[in-house]
Amino acid sequence: MNRRNFMKASALAGGGLLLQFNGFSASGTNETKGVRDELSEGVPVNAFLKISPRNEVYFRVTKHEMGQGVATGLAMILAEELDVDWQKVNLEFADADLKTYQSKGGHGTGGSTTIKDMWPILQQMGAAARHMLMQAAAEHWQVELSQITTDKGELINKKNEARLTYGDIADKASKYKAPQNIVPKASANYRLIGKPLTNKIIPDVVKGTYQYGMDIEVPGMLYTIIVRCPVFRGKLKKYDASKTMAVKGVKKVLSTAKIGGISGGMPYHIREGVAVLADSFWAAKKGADQLMVEWEEGQKAKQSIEDLEVHMQEQSLQESQPTGYMGNPDAFANVADINSIISAEYAYPYQLHAPMETLNCTARYTTNACEIWLGTQGPSYIAGEVNKLLGIPQENITIHLLPSGGGFGRRYYPDVAIEAIYLSKEAGGIPIKLIYTREQDFTQNMVHPYSFMRYQVGINEAKQVATWYIKEMRTYTWGATFPYRPELPWIGYNIPNIRFDFKHIEAESLLQSCAWRAVLANGWAFGQECFLDEVAYNLKKDPYEFRKELLEEDKETDIGHSNKISTKRLRQVMELAVSKTDLRAPKKEGKGKGLSVYPYMHGNSYCAQVAEVTVSEGNLSIDKIICAVDCGKLINPDLVKSQIEGGILWGLSALLHGGVEVKNGRVQRTNFHQNKIMRHAECPQIEVYFVASEEGPYGVGELSPPAAVPAVINAYFQATGKRIRKLPIKKEDNL
Repeated sequence: MNRRNFMKASALAGGGLLLQFNGFSASGTNETKGVRDELSEGVPVNAFLKISPRNEVYFRVTKHEMGQGVATGLAMILAEELDVDWQKVNLEFADADLKTYQSKGGHGTGGSTTIKDMWPILQQMGAAARHMLMQAAAEHWQVELSQITTDKGELINKKNEARLTYGDIADKASKYKAPQNIVPKASANYRLIGKPLTNKIIPDVVKGTYQYGMDIEVPGMLYTIIVRCPVFRGKLKKYDASKTMAVKGVKKVLSTAKIGGISGGMPYHIREGVAVLADSFWAAKKGADQLMVEWEEGQKAKQSIEDLEVHMQEQSLQESQPTGYMGNPDAFANVADINSIISAEYAYPYQLHAPMETLNCTARYTTNACEIWLGTQGPSYIAGEVNKLLGIPQENITIHLLPSGGGFGRRYYPDVAIEAIYLSKEAGGIPIKLIYTREQDFTQNMVHPYSFMRYQVGINEAKQVATWYIKEMRTYTWGATFPYRPELPWIGYNIPNIRFDFKHIEAESLLQSCAWRAVLANGWAFGQECFLDEVAYNLKKDPYEFRKELLEEDKETDIGHSNKISTKRLRQVMELAVSKTDLRAPKKEGKGKGLSVYPYMHGNSYCAQVAEVTVSEGNLSIDKIICAVDCGKLINPDLVKSQIEGGILWGLSALLHGGVEVKNGRVQRTNFHQNKIMRHAECPQIEVYFVASEEGPYGVGELSPPAAVPAVINAYFQATGKRIRKLPIKKEDNL
């Protein structure tokens, strides 16, 4: 037994509690699994929670930590109900337990749903463990359960003030059956929830001991770079690896053509390519540079982004049937009820994900089984696709879940894992560490969907919006249909007739699209909130007062999502944001203020933003963003605020520097010098305010990016009188 295993084993050598709750669990790592089985006989190994004899609490993280702080937030929920000392809470990143927890986890880590979905589970988990510890203490002291209370990891006998730590009694407590349906704490009694506690991962990140997928090393592994077709949907014609094999350290060259193509319920694409396997990354890179490859690039090699834009505009004029509607889908045909029609077109372009840690996966294939090490948002999705494409039974797939240096939706997809496992299999079971270079991450990766939206509103004689029509072309859906039933864009305004005509153009897309922080909501919010401003000015109404009219009636609207939109919650965030500034202040030359509101339905959260900008001598300065948020109960206000601020900067980066240029089927951006992220000097002052709430908690990870862009665009119009209907803002737009 090595020193590391000895130290881990010693934690339970004198007894301890490993708790499994209600079928939700996460398995231990292979490194320690055998030790735990030996020392914990009769105690479930699959667990969220472990309490050592030293009274240390170990929380098993089964969701993906990609820098958003979710591991700390989840641990806070558990620790609150367990009533422990926060300083004694430790994080452990678990393997994917595909039979129990992950199969019930639904959509993995995404859609701003982790805290929302895990809240009741972890409340019950912590409360049940505390109850079991109290039972053990009552038996130990031979008193009634009512005579036992707890305080920060200690059990107290009310009769004589005797004390035991949780660690003292954990082994005894583990023999009790976990109770169900315990009433959780009242919020008035919270010690941790609602407090700005430090993110637990920060010390390890600062010290460099925090382990990412890129850090994994498996004995005997070969580093791998795949030279992929530079054009989406292109095919491998032939290759010559003679110069590559002459590079010192290169061991094998293998084709991935057999697994190329598009698959999955959430579409993803594996580009056909040729893999270079070597004993170091640098050798693999040098070998890849020497590889001679011929491609059948197909029709997309003759197309550029301008061709796609023309196609989308043409398609938007084609007659189609409604995908979803409220009221009368043919309201525009009732000409007698419509006094005027206002129209506009908006385009939200492709966007690169560009996480700091590029995609990577380490995999080892053994006969009819495999072991995978990676940071992933969707382990169940990986297992299902590996089973379907490679025939490996899901029960024989071990996935070691690791944190990642950024995900933004891209790490939900299984393609990099499928490539790595396939290559390990083809190489005869040699462990493979597959790495995207930064240039590959930019030029050969999946991107945010491109969407083109044509809007029309019908105005009645009372100068009210009678009809709202959207025709959208987009390069991505969650499959051929929407995830629930035909769904409207997330519009919460009280408009009697709304019609949505949607057409997905995945086949025509120049790049494979996928989830990108807030996914569809970015395009919807951009077009919807900017066009609403256009309508307000057309009607000579103040944009804020106009929105108040449309949100005046309290109701919950069913737009086809599992969550309904609350006009009350939408109005509350708008009024909170507006209360922090003076929209009626006299206008100054070159300055503007803009408003946007948006509900993020996956997270069931609401956001409103006011942007203040200055345009001078052709230069746009985003001076301030005021953001109001309704995300229900706050678990950790500092982490939530960080997510909101980061999301705003994410959206503004797309506004100022985003988009993906494509020429002859090839992405033109190759690194960060061309794909800029908002610089410090460009960052606005950001103020975040929260609506007090006892609901939830709800999701925040993707809440703020969609509303940031239209707030700035609306402020830009007020400052210049110019409408921006396509991102990113160009220098010439400011002149």
